[in-house]
Amino acid sequence: MGRPRKPREEIVKTISINLKQKVLDEITADILEQENKNVIAKRRIEQFVLNNYRNLNNSDFQ
Repeated sequence: MGRPRKPREEIVKTISINLKQKVLDEITADILEQENKNVIAKRRIEQFVLNNYRNLNNSDFQ
């Protein structure tokens, strides 16, 4: 007859823990994705500012 079945409460607890972990994993992935987007945006802004600063220094307005 196979191995004995786990009690229902234990199964429910295991499913609950697994679902909570999955949600946490998804939230973590979303946070990491947003952080990566923020890093890219910051680099673009820094490059934009640097390019405009160079353009001002090289312009005829001096």
